[in-house]
Amino acid sequence: MSILCWGAIKLRHMSQRYRFPETIVPRVRNTSDTVDVVYSVYWRPGLKHMKEEELVNFAFYVIAGVNPNHTDIFHHFYFVYDASQMSLQEATIQIEALLAEEPFHSRLYKRPNVFIHILPNDGRDFCNFSRSLVGQQSRVRSGYVLFMNTSVRGPFVNLAVLNALDGRWTDIFLAMFDKAEDMRAVALMWDCTNGVHFYSFTFMLDAQGVELARDKWSEACQMRDISDNVILYEVGFSHEIIDHGGRFGVLIEEDYMQTLQKCKTAQPYQNGNFTRFEDTIYPFEQLFFKAAGTSAYMDRRPKHVLKRLQMHSVWTTDFALRQFPLQGPVTAINLTFPDPIEWSIPSFRL
Repeated sequence: MSILCWGAIKLRHMSQRYRFPETIVPRVRNTSDTVDVVYSVYWRPGLKHMKEEELVNFAFYVIAGVNPNHTDIFHHFYFVYDASQMSLQEATIQIEALLAEEPFHSRLYKRPNVFIHILPNDGRDFCNFSRSLVGQQSRVRSGYVLFMNTSVRGPFVNLAVLNALDGRWTDIFLAMFDKAEDMRAVALMWDCTNGVHFYSFTFMLDAQGVELARDKWSEACQMRDISDNVILYEVGFSHEIIDHGGRFGVLIEEDYMQTLQKCKTAQPYQNGNFTRFEDTIYPFEQLFFKAAGTSAYMDRRPKHVLKRLQMHSVWTTDFALRQFPLQGPVTAINLTFPDPIEWSIPSFRL
C-alpha cells in the first residue's frame, strides 16, 4: 500500500476515536539526559538563498538559542539545497560564506556541540528530521530531540525564568515530559483539524518517540508535496503516538484553555481565528513564535502584534549578546528587527 493511500485511510477514522490514556503516571527523568536540537534550513537557488524573515529567524535562534556554556545541548543544522539547480560544492561555498558572517561565526564555528550538514533537498522538513535519526548523517543521541525550522522565531523566555533555568530554555520542554511517563512528544500547541494533532514546526520527542519516528518517517524523503506531508507526518504521526499507547503535550493551548475533549473543529491558523491575535496568544507568551511562511499570515497581523514581536526580539538578543558577546559586528541581519511587512497595509488593525 502506498504511503498516500495509508494517509487517506487514516484520515477517515481520526476525528472521533483519538483519546489519550486515562491514567497519568509522572515520569522520573534522568537529570543527565542530553538534548539534541535538529534545525531544518531550506537553501534556495538564485540570489537570495533564504527569505528575509527566515534569515532573521535563523540568526535570532543562533544568538538566543545557542548558549556557548551548554555543551550538553547539541545543535544540528541541516541545510538542504535543490540538487537540480546547484551542486553540493556550490551550495557548500554559499552556505559557508553565510556562516562566516556574524552572528553565525561566533556561535557556530568550531563548537563541539554544533554540527552542520549540507544535503540535497529530497523532501520537506520531515525528510531532514528523518535524516537526523538514521544513516551516516545521524549524530543524534538517545535522549530528547527537538525538531524545528526557520518559520519560527525564538526562544523567547522571561529573563527571570531564564536565569532560574541557568539559560537552559530546553528545560521548559523537558518539564512537560515529567508530567507523564507515556508523554512521547511536546509541541507548542495543537490543532483539531482532521483529528487532534500537534504542529510540527517546533516539537520535542523522548527516546521512545524517537524510536517510533525512525520507523514512521522512513519514507519521508519520498514525499515532497506539502499537503501530503501535513497529512502523513504532522497529523499522522500525532495519531501514531496515541495508537502506540502514548500521549503528547503542548506548552500552551490556543484560546488559552481549550481542552482535548473540546478539540473538534478549531483551526487556530485560519484567518479570523489565531491569525487575528485579538483574544489569543501574543509574542513572548510562546517559546517560539510563528513568524515566516504562508501559514504565519504575517501580512494580516495587527500592527501592535508585530510591534511586540520586534520589541521582544530586540530585548532578547540584547540580553543574549550582553551575556555572550560576538567577535565582531553583526552583518547578516538588522538587530533592530524591522518588520518586512509595511505596517500601513489597510488590513492591519490597531
